[in-house]
Amino acid sequence: MRSPLKTKSRLSDARGFTLVEAMIGLLVFAVGVLGMLKFQAVSINSNNAAHISSENTNAGVSAIERLFALDWDEPGARPEDDGNDTIGESRVTFDITTGPSAGTMALVDERGRPSVRLITVTSTFVDQGGTERTTTLRLIKPRM
Repeated sequence: MRSPLKTKSRLSDARGFTLVEAMIGLLVFAVGVLGMLKFQAVSINSNNAAHISSENTNAGVSAIERLFALDWDEPGARPEDDGNDTIGESRVTFDITTGPSAGTMALVDERGRPSVRLITVTSTFVDQGGTERTTTLRLIKPRM
């Protein structure tokens, strides 16, 4: 016949979790959930910053496409026509120079006139942290 003490101890082992085990499990779960929430917040902020940066780049691309589409001697397409513009929340400046880069002799046509121009567009915006960010795009425009 079995001793009543051994049966009682065997029953106490099979009753389930103790309060300490449950609290440790809850603590591990809470740390995991908090880490996931922090990751979500960082992800949302990064996505917003990327969206703003994309809009800034698109503003620069829009300006460079507009300048490239102008005729060679049309107002706004000549080196003396540098300027500023605002597209959305971006401040866009452009600079048109004769030749591919400063100090480089440009290709010339039969009359000795430069046959290429360098269009430089700088698009600037202020990010959420207050830091000014810029995107610079350059395109060589041939005389057509």
